[in-house]
Amino acid sequence: MTEGHIDFRQQREFGILLNATFSFLKQNFSKLGKALIFFAGPFMLLQGIATFYYETNVFNLTATIKAYGFSAFYDQYFPYIMFLLITASLSSLIVMLTVYSYIKLYIGNGKDGFTLQEVWQNVPKYFLRILGATFVCGLVLIVGLCMCILPGIYLGVSLSLIIVIIIFEDKPFGAAFSRSFKLTHYHWWWIVLLFIVIYAIIYIIDLIFEIPQLIIMASYGFHTLNHDVGNYDTIKYLMIIFTIIKTFVSSLLMGIIFIALTFEYFNIIEMKESPSLEQKIEELEKN
Repeated sequence: MTEGHIDFRQQREFGILLNATFSFLKQNFSKLGKALIFFAGPFMLLQGIATFYYETNVFNLTATIKAYGFSAFYDQYFPYIMFLLITASLSSLIVMLTVYSYIKLYIGNGKDGFTLQEVWQNVPKYFLRILGATFVCGLVLIVGLCMCILPGIYLGVSLSLIIVIIIFEDKPFGAAFSRSFKLTHYHWWWIVLLFIVIYAIIYIIDLIFEIPQLIIMASYGFHTLNHDVGNYDTIKYLMIIFTIIKTFVSSLLMGIIFIALTFEYFNIIEMKESPSLEQKIEELEKN
């Protein structure tokens, strides 16, 4: 392997796994960042625009429903919500596919042994399979959450490795579904802790970018309610810019959880199935 290559196929304690996640992010920040901007950037931009229109129109939601009835929600706000859901889903899906495709090439070819074009070639290859898998898993989670919060959490953690399995083991959805339950069973509570720590870190970083957006949004709402058109356009453009920046940052930060889950997947694999050890034994027997 090339110098400085980070080996995913290792058993790691929790703290070491977190350190490996951020070491990988630091090492590949420039190259992976370019891939995410180039491939997921257009979808992030659309999501940012959709977020802006949704947030700016939600100010008048209560007053509109009181004045025109609940049907006004479908006429005026439902299109914004659907636009936001579609763009956010596509943005998250492309970020996920880009990160996992990047890691797969990194593991197979070394940190300098592949190009961004090769990363992109894997994105459409898995797009429909991952889209279907995320849709079905989403329905399962919704059912679990409707039954009670705890079943939803259990299912969410148990299915957290399904995309990793589809991409790295090239398994069909059904096999990946059952295998995800099997693998997460070994480390269920550690995966919960991993989610808590990573999402806490993401939230803190995200909050830094959210504060200016909230201030501008409050100012925008104040000027809108008071029909103050003096600085309306300036505030509106500032809000668009900060909303798009916030959307980009939030989408890019989600890549951290995908990196951490990949490390956790290989951690469980090496701990329970030891494929690297078996490979070394086979190589010794051949020699």
